[in-house]
Amino acid sequence: MPETYNQVAFGSFVYDANNASAGTWREDLQVRSQVVPVPRSHRALARDGYLGTRMVAVEGMIEGTSLADLRTQLDAFLAAHMPGHRNLYRDNDRYLVAEVRRLAIGELDGLLWVPYSVQFEAADPYYYAATASEDTWPSPADTGTHVVTIAGAVTAAPTFAITLAGGGASLTLTLTNQAPTPDEAFTLTVPAAFGGLLVGDVLTVDTLNGTVTLTRGGATTNRRSWLTGTFWELQPGKNTLHLALSGGPTLASIVTVYRDRWL
Repeated sequence: MPETYNQVAFGSFVYDANNASAGTWREDLQVRSQVVPVPRSHRALARDGYLGTRMVAVEGMIEGTSLADLRTQLDAFLAAHMPGHRNLYRDNDRYLVAEVRRLAIGELDGLLWVPYSVQFEAADPYYYAATASEDTWPSPADTGTHVVTIAGAVTAAPTFAITLAGGGASLTLTLTNQAPTPDEAFTLTVPAAFGGLLVGDVLTVDTLNGTVTLTRGGATTNRRSWLTGTFWELQPGKNTLHLALSGGPTLASIVTVYRDRWL
């Protein structure tokens, strides 16, 4: 059955605002019979391997005030659906990351409207919150804990920005999420041979894309080799983060940025 919506958009193209009324929205969430490898950027699928891609079909009418205007509207519609991944909105507060797999335009028979059908594919089947959430843990110290609460219905893949308040020759930092059972953790180990960390350095752990970077004075470098453990995700509800810190440097903050997700 078609699903209800309040605003259909693909990238910056809002259907109803561009004389392309979205009459129906249909979804098909595929289920795999066995787990298959998926890209790191779709890590949630690797964990819940039975989930396949989400297919979405949007159908409606493109309208014009004259035949010339209809051609202009049709040109704009086709240009907005060129190849490439963009955010696909059914509602203006959640989106899928999707690309066009099939586009069909009905017969131009002299009327001031023409039917269309677009099929989208979202390899990552989750809906993401349009607005990212941000949580700040100020002045975190060794053995400290902090609670981050997730509003979405499934796990969220966070990015942690760890800012130093005091430098030092080396650093060992373990951040554990005590919400799941068993606990999940990653450890950042900055070797003394690196030459030390400075005040204002920012270590960023991106769990969605599986990256670790160091930003210093506006320059960002890859430090993936400093991390051991898992790129864990935040669970729906309350997550209790535990910090273990040694080696000399102190922290100004840990800022957690994430988008709530839904199926």
